[in-house]
Amino acid sequence: MKGDSSILVLKVGTSTIMTSDERGQRVNVANLSRLVEVIADLSHQGYKVVLVSSGAVGMGCRELGLKKKPTDPEMKRAVAGVGQSRIMRLYSELFETVGMKIAQLLVSQRDFLEQQRWTEIRRTISACLEAGVVPVINENDTTNTDGVRFGDNDNLAALTAVQLEAGGVFLFTDVDYLYTANPNVDPAAEPMKVVSEAFELQVDTREPGSSLGTGGMSTKIAAARTAHCAGIPCGILHGRYPERIYSFLSRLDDDDSTNAATKTASPVASDFGCDRSDSEADVEGTFFAAKEEHESVTEDERWILSLPLVGEVKLPSLTQQDDLREVILATASGKLDQMKSLSGSGHHGGMIRVFAYMWNAGARCWDKVGEVMGAPKPAKVFYEGDSVFPSGEYDFVWDVDMGPSMGTKKLPFNRGQNPLQAAESFCSREQIHKGNMDQIRQELQTWYEPRAAPAAPAAPAPAPTAYTEPSMEFFPVLQPAVFKDGKFEALQGKILEFNQQVEEELRLDPVDTQHLIEGISKLKMGVSTELRDCEKEIIVKKLGKWPNDKLFPVVDLWRLLLAHPSSSDFFKGSDRGTSYILQVLNLLAVDINSPLGLCAARYLANLFIYQTNKYAAFDKRELVLNGVEAAISSTNKHTKLACASVLLNMAIILYESSQPVLPACLEEEKVVCTRII
Repeated sequence: MKGDSSILVLKVGTSTIMTSDERGQRVNVANLSRLVEVIADLSHQGYKVVLVSSGAVGMGCRELGLKKKPTDPEMKRAVAGVGQSRIMRLYSELFETVGMKIAQLLVSQRDFLEQQRWTEIRRTISACLEAGVVPVINENDTTNTDGVRFGDNDNLAALTAVQLEAGGVFLFTDVDYLYTANPNVDPAAEPMKVVSEAFELQVDTREPGSSLGTGGMSTKIAAARTAHCAGIPCGILHGRYPERIYSFLSRLDDDDSTNAATKTASPVASDFGCDRSDSEADVEGTFFAAKEEHESVTEDERWILSLPLVGEVKLPSLTQQDDLREVILATASGKLDQMKSLSGSGHHGGMIRVFAYMWNAGARCWDKVGEVMGAPKPAKVFYEGDSVFPSGEYDFVWDVDMGPSMGTKKLPFNRGQNPLQAAESFCSREQIHKGNMDQIRQELQTWYEPRAAPAAPAAPAPAPTAYTEPSMEFFPVLQPAVFKDGKFEALQGKILEFNQQVEEELRLDPVDTQHLIEGISKLKMGVSTELRDCEKEIIVKKLGKWPNDKLFPVVDLWRLLLAHPSSSDFFKGSDRGTSYILQVLNLLAVDINSPLGLCAARYLANLFIYQTNKYAAFDKRELVLNGVEAAISSTNKHTKLACASVLLNMAIILYESSQPVLPACLEEEKVVCTRII
């Protein structure tokens, strides 16, 4: 056994630390006390012990009175934070009774992805051991938010053993042995005491771990295989009897005769009934033998073993003329885009390194063939689709900030697509001026094009000049000001209340009421839903016959309808919605300071959301501008703002359609707008 045979990595799981009975969840102090005594005895003999401890979530559940692990990621991290501090306090008190100090080390899978960080962690653990301190290691569950995890502490313990070139890794669990099948299900299951080849092992490990833990027997076999690759033996033993580790050490001493004379019999071992002088005694658990090493495992190879598996490569059929090494490297290189990257950040992704190894049957070891590197193919993002961009998977789906009035809008995009074409489609869908296309195109290219390599350091810059205020250009404003937010439930409630107060011939019957409720529900869901003709008929025409004193929630519902593409149906044909615009202008004039006046003004502003509607309003611009001119004197500041929004929206259309010399009609409208402002 190569490496530092004095270093032992012990992993204790939640099933050993916690117990549940009729009294509820509690700490198994007896198990932990015996474990601490064994570690103290091993330290006295000259071993350096690293403890990998689970139990943070289980302890946190106990502290917070939870019966099972939370499924919500944020709550799970919070529970882990509570439990980790409590379990470290418990360890500190127990190790204090045997005169030992401990150190807490919280690590993450990302710490192992970079070789430099991996090396620094190894040095930190080694420094703790040299100082006579027991490192207590756990995965940092409180900050792991991106899904890059060790998965379980069996894996972390094996990787720590590989990292330290330990003499052995021992996994404490709630069973005595690894069995050929689940003994709780299969009565023919037999215990396995020695496994000489971990990768040839085939057993049924479908039984999951405890309700408070994350592991099971399958994770322990995977950990044993990891240790096996590095030439490190592994043991699985019952956590209730930590003293059984001495039977494994006796086996290791017997396998490595050079170490046999350096260890003395342990009085603690004798007390526990383990006769270490009997070299033929069976191990009290399952022992995974280390592979026979023909050469030492290098530090680079040990780091490679700690990297997570992100894909596999199947080789094609080979002929005698094929160079196996070249075939392996060429095949791996061609599969890079099918693998995922764990080290990339942002939308630019990361790089993948593929380490190719070939099994040497004669030497019974893996020989490194070489390595290849390349960029991974990023995962696709599903987009539900809209009137312009079809449903499907895209390379990117970005949130485009459209300002406070419109919020953010989705922009799907694929590599290789013409960014100018995508920008034009986006402008068309959002009904914004195409003068924005170039800016959107530039943003697209900034988002998806790979970052250039850092430039060489430039020459020292000249002394800075006096600060000058940067120039700011606010105009022209090309984004219409609209009012899309609404309280649909409140509007529905008020309309149903007024429905009981209007005359019977104007009242909605049960079928009409159902159509109204369904229509409002669809408006609330957004533009992806399609309103039926009967629903639009109820909302616009039947409710529009109500008396003025009952119309303000109806007009506000019309305003929200204008934010839906189906509203354009009312502004087509020969009159282009003249009757609806005139009705709202008349309602605006009834009382410009009332809620009805406010709802009417906001309705006029929302006419400019969709192309068909806004040009219908532009056709009636003289009527609209005159109505707004009268309402601008309202004492209601919200009505004033809505009227100003109508003027701004009308000015945007004037700007979009302006020519070097304005026609007389537009000159007159320009004068009207100026006079109102």
